[in-house]
Amino acid sequence: AAPTASAAVAEETGVARPSTQETRTTVMVRNVPNDLTRELFLALLEKLGLAGLYDFVYLPVDFQTGSGLGYAFVNLVDPSGAPRLWAALDGFRRWAVPSRKRCSVAWNEPHQGLSANVMRFRNSAIMHPSVPDSYKPVVFSDGVRAPFPAPTKAIKAAPTASAAVAEETGVARPSTQETRTTVMVRNVPNDLTRELFLALLEKLGLAGLYDFVYLPVDFQTGSGLGYAFVNLVDPSGAPRLWAALDGFRRWAVPSRKRCSVAWNEPHQGLSANVMRFRNSAIMHPSVPDSYKPVVFSDGVRAPFPAPTKAIKAAPTASA
Repeated sequence: AAPTASAAVAEETGVARPSTQETRTTVMVRNVPNDLTRELFLALLEKLGLAGLYDFVYLPVDFQTGSGLGYAFVNLVDPSGAPRLWAALDGFRRWAVPSRKRCSVAWNEPHQGLSANVMRFRNSAIMHPSVPDSYKPVVFSDGVRAPFPAPTKAIKAAPTASAAVAEETGVARPSTQETRTTVMVRNVPNDLTRELFLALLEKLGLAGLYDFVYLPVDFQTGSGLGYAFVNLVDPSGAPRLWAALDGFRRWAVPSRKRCSVAWNEPHQGLSANVMRFRNSAIMHPSVPDSYKPVVFSDGVRAPFPAPTKAIKAAPTASA
């Protein structure tokens, strides 16, 4: 079992702290207040003593509202800086703007390293001159901002600026040839419970399209972590889910968050998601049912597959 109940959540959602043998450098900083600008985020990194540890930062912005999408990408100069970044940001709540969000940190997939991140954006419509500088990714050399590498081909402006963000952050709408089924629903209000999220899916006409749902919860606060995982019964349901949830803002709880949808990586499919959790400490009887993932058959909740080995409770599972 993980050392604590919150650690159990972290381990199963990709936010576990890095090991001393870690080779990855690019992280996704989740649960960032939507009103936090790129400049305020950079000021926070400096205030937390992280200046010089990173060479790439990108805080995606919704061009329609001017608000952040609730997460950021940071590439570290060296993997050895990961423990310091985790210690400073994972669980952080003292924001420069009004917010009750509790930050979490996870390794980014699949883009890892400065080169991969630069290649991801240098020819993107996000880098077009018509896009405000504050909406763009930035690079650093020895802790000082440096010019972003020039594009290698002509950049065309996207039909809409938000479309450019969607394409480069994994939230572009699915194609008709899509084979994936598991999505990550981002920018979910922290006060939205699993039951309210399920009620929303039904209200939006998505009942019967999914067979797995998990809305991770911070055991210390009882609040959601700001995202959820949904597995579709069939890839053909993806366009309906995207149309219903991507950009959604009419929440059942007070929130200005604008939802976004992305393909989940690396876990894809019902079997992979069940295997990911069935032997996890999250499934221990001491953990509240509302904190656990759920599965469905023909639109009706079904028993979660039994563990294949004994599950030990995390020491603070009742927290």
